[in-house]
Amino acid sequence: MLKPLSAVTLVALLVPASLRAADIPVAGKKLIITDKLASSGRATATIVVSDPAVTKGAGTDPATIEAAVKIAFDGKAGVFSLPAGSGWTKNATVVAKYANKTAPAGGAVKAGTLKAGKTLKAVARSLGDVPIDISVAPAGAVHLAWTVVNGGQVFRHCTSFSDCTHAVVAKGTGWKLACKAGTGDTSCAAFACGDGVVDDGEACDDGNTTAGDGCSPVCQEEPAYAWVPGPWGACSATCGGGSQSRVVTCRDTTTNVAVADSFCASAGPKPPATQACNTQPCTTYTWVTGPWSACSVTCGTGTQTRQVFCQQDPGAILVPDSFCSASGPKPATAQPCTQPPC
Repeated sequence: MLKPLSAVTLVALLVPASLRAADIPVAGKKLIITDKLASSGRATATIVVSDPAVTKGAGTDPATIEAAVKIAFDGKAGVFSLPAGSGWTKNATVVAKYANKTAPAGGAVKAGTLKAGKTLKAVARSLGDVPIDISVAPAGAVHLAWTVVNGGQVFRHCTSFSDCTHAVVAKGTGWKLACKAGTGDTSCAAFACGDGVVDDGEACDDGNTTAGDGCSPVCQEEPAYAWVPGPWGACSATCGGGSQSRVVTCRDTTTNVAVADSFCASAGPKPPATQACNTQPCTTYTWVTGPWSACSVTCGTGTQTRQVFCQQDPGAILVPDSFCSASGPKPATAQPCTQPPC
């Protein structure tokens, strides 16, 4: 009977190792899985691997790391997945951290830490993504593959446990599988991610171990990301050309959690965060003067006049003088003029 475990702990000791893409045999220290049907909240799993060949990888971008631990025996398999996405909050040179506060929603693993030279650890609430049936004692070896994909590099660490015990617990309502002293598998032969066949424990298998095509290098479905623009802010000007801005975030389409822009690399160009607005010309009011008339006399002192209008632009529309009150005093409409003496 398949039963999702409700609490999972995975631990592996690490030391720096040269980067490699081939399968890496490692020594398994112990594997313990306890499944209690009557009290699923106490179901646990613990995995410890100790080997100097284990590595976190050299990548330092949270957008380019994921991990998965696959356990398989007698044709059955289960995967503890730390999927690529917003759960990876840090990927530094020495340490990478993963958190899923909504677990088991969005995956079983609640928290994980990959620390070069020290530990590889994950804690899960349940095995809701892929249940492992341990109701029957394994007839053969129990295989484990811990895959880390970091910065485009794939590291698959493999071990097999042959020294295992199986017991009925919780008054006959649960089982405990305990293994120790695992030996390194040289080829991870029990696992076939990338062969185009969806095996137990795989959510997908598209025939490759390439990230970014919907099926991850550890044969788990990749989360989708999309640019989500917010509303435009107020324009900086009411006319004559201003600018307005908005916030554009990259979000996990499943959880709506905002993530780093690098996660949306395959989502197309980022929508603009600024744009021009209110580009129409501003309405202005100015005094417009006509030519001076001829002097009112032919000799002596007289007067000459001109027309002065208030004009609205654009449009060159004549409007009442009151519209030009902000344009300064109205220019004079008359002035003295002097002709030759009479």
